[in-house]
Amino acid sequence: MLGSCTFEKAEPMSTECLAPISYSTDIDTIISYRCGGCHGTGSLDGNLTDYTVLKAKVENGIFKTRVFITKDMPQGGPALPEDELSKLKCWMEQGALNN
Repeated sequence: MLGSCTFEKAEPMSTECLAPISYSTDIDTIISYRCGGCHGTGSLDGNLTDYTVLKAKVENGIFKTRVFITKDMPQGGPALPEDELSKLKCWMEQGALNN
């Protein structure tokens, strides 16, 4: 039974992500400030200031794709600073916890 468990798809946590990142202190602040204008309460594009919605977009890959791969978010605004991108990346690597 345990033979079917593999970690082939798991990415190792980077050394820059050893310090814990807090959703309530770090991530919610970034999302509210940088994304809340378009993705706030009542948004047709998804209220990213709601943890449950953000977590779902992290789990299905949409958030990672839009922020880190296509880099088209925030749309029409300045690119996210490296320190904020790093916090978002580490938070996702740490399991995107609601802490």
